[in-house]
Amino acid sequence: MWPGARVYLELQHVPDVPIAQKLSIGLFTDSLTELRFEMRDSHGKPIDKETILISSRPPKPFSAILPPDSTMRVRVDRSLRTETPDDLSICVPGGAWTIRPGAVEDYYLSGTFSHPTNDPSELQYHVWQGTLQLPKVKIPIDKIRKR
Repeated sequence: MWPGARVYLELQHVPDVPIAQKLSIGLFTDSLTELRFEMRDSHGKPIDKETILISSRPPKPFSAILPPDSTMRVRVDRSLRTETPDDLSICVPGGAWTIRPGAVEDYYLSGTFSHPTNDPSELQYHVWQGTLQLPKVKIPIDKIRKR
């Protein structure tokens, strides 16, 4: 078992025209302005973020080109060490949360991925710009209870 939840951003290039060749995208996996998450309970109430100190370096930003009809998955969480090995720690851009083993409430993680309009591509391609609303994902707390 990992001490923290693994969280991935999965992007798919679904071309809207048959002649689409590539999708250039910049990924900034630790930026507070481009990738933000929030946690809510089963009633839709936001869960307060925790204050944490991270001593490791953030991942370096990079650019990628997705060919038509392709998928790319990038890990976006930060590894945390926890004093209580039974807790589930979730640390992502925009927040950090801990779910304790006795939790009975359902929790949902959701987010937004935005790319700035003034960012040049390192690869000299047009870079996709816009905002994606990431769907909410239920945190599997039943696995925390069974540890």
